[in-house]
Amino acid sequence: MKELQVTPIDEIDFNPSLALSRILERLEDRYHGCPEVVEAALRSKLNAFSTINVKGNRRLYELSDIVSDIESLKQEAIFKSYLAMNDSSIGVIPIVSRLPRNIQEKWTNTAGKLIKDKNVIYPPFECFAEFLREQNKIKNNPSFMYEYDSLTNQKEKRNSRNVNVATKKTELQDNSRSTESFQILISRDKNNV
Repeated sequence: MKELQVTPIDEIDFNPSLALSRILERLEDRYHGCPEVVEAALRSKLNAFSTINVKGNRRLYELSDIVSDIESLKQEAIFKSYLAMNDSSIGVIPIVSRLPRNIQEKWTNTAGKLIKDKNVIYPPFECFAEFLREQNKIKNNPSFMYEYDSLTNQKEKRNSRNVNVATKKTELQDNSRSTESFQILISRDKNNV
């Protein structure tokens, strides 16, 4: 993997079963396999994760990694009951609320269709995890980075640099009058406000 210069996160994509065993091994070492502590750590990660804006497509990977951790752990018997709430809106909505509005709406449409087609109360967490992986692929695909996006970014950068500043030049002759002139200018400014 070093020859390919991939990150540890990319390595997970190449060998998910090895990644799962390493995640479980790390959790066992770090938390001694205590499901309550693991669940609390995952919740803490999610709570610390700020909302992704429309331009934060790269951050979708970070959120997807947390979701994949939850999905993987749900398959282990010891964690199943502690992470079961993720199969309901109670577990998924806090995660969806961190997504950009357009992806939230896509999830709502996808979830609504799954509820109808599968005749369930709420789609299983695995469906949400897969949905998020698909959105990652779409939103981070260079083929879908349109010129409009780069033009919008350039305009925003230009607009953020343009700041209007108004100044007034005054000349003072001597020190005795400078204090007097300064006080007059201050009183004028206060009266104009």
